Amino acid sequence: MARRVRRANWADTPLGAREDWPPGLAFSVDLILASSFPMALRWGPELVMIYNDAYRNILGDKHPAALGRPLREVWPEIYGDLGPLNEAILRGEQRAFFAEDHPWTIRRHGNVSEHARFTISYSPIPDPSAPNGIGGVLLVVLACWHRRILCTQI
Repeated sequence: MARRVRRANWADTPLGAREDWPPGLAFSVDLILASSFPMALRWGPELVMIYNDAYRNILGDKHPAALGRPLREVWPEIYGDLGPLNEAILRGEQRAFFAEDHPWTIRRHGNVSEHARFTISYSPIPDPSAPNGIGGVLLVVLACWHRRILCTQI
């Protein structure tokens, strides 16, 4: 993923050219790419997604198209929950979010719905140039279960 992120044409996304990214975004991307835990970030009002190798397993066949795409396009089946949660964190209305065994019905392989359970943490990513001083949301997936099978490989 590190190579894919480095080679991506970010100028064609709402994030703009990588050399123009705010320090908080650049640091956060380096942080998630160095981790073996499934991690992703959603940046800016569009909640543009960048993720690491371990998070690819959760995306299934949504990868690689999900890289650099808004959250609403990547996870439309659960955006009704994810969108307001991430937007509240961006606005500074919710400091963070943690849930154990949180149920979501997701699609990772075509139109096949999977009932999965997640232990997740969402945290704000500071950026002084962003509204409310929060540029994005950091997601750490501590566990993901589907039919009692771990769907992440840590």
